[in-house]
Amino acid sequence: MRKHKLWLIKLIISLFVLMTETYAQCAGTNNTITICTKESYNQGIGNPNGVVNLFTLLGVGAVPGGTWTNLNSTAGFNTSTGILNTWQINQNGVYNYSYTVTGVPGCTNNTATITLTLGSYPGVDNPSAVACDNNSMVPLFSFLGSNPNPHFNGNFSGGPVWCYNWWFF
Repeated sequence: MRKHKLWLIKLIISLFVLMTETYAQCAGTNNTITICTKESYNQGIGNPNGVVNLFTLLGVGAVPGGTWTNLNSTAGFNTSTGILNTWQINQNGVYNYSYTVTGVPGCTNNTATITLTLGSYPGVDNPSAVACDNNSMVPLFSFLGSNPNPHFNGNFSGGPVWCYNWWFF
């Protein structure tokens, strides 16, 4: 009788173990990243500075083969590879990219979002820009190098307030 009870207990425990389903987070986990200075940001995986592989930010549970969506329609994002080139984004701000995996049984988390906070980039000096005294207005952006482009939502400073009007001096 004791053997039958022991056997019955083992059977019940085995049924609970076999009936328990495990669910994976196939799209990975939500993550945030802040890049204050893209000219020095490096993921350390062989990408040039300012280039980010968003798939690696999803964590170890992410399944390859999903679909990327650029939620803010920013430039520089390759939806096929999940690679983001921040040099092609011309404004600082907060940008969101989602990764979705479908058709994988047992997945409870089919979508994950990467949120990027990108700092401003002031550009570089352009010593070849010229302002002549007969020019009534000179675009200040010409004094910044164009490769890569500076961000458009910055402010010029350093001269008398009356001498410059937004982008023109």
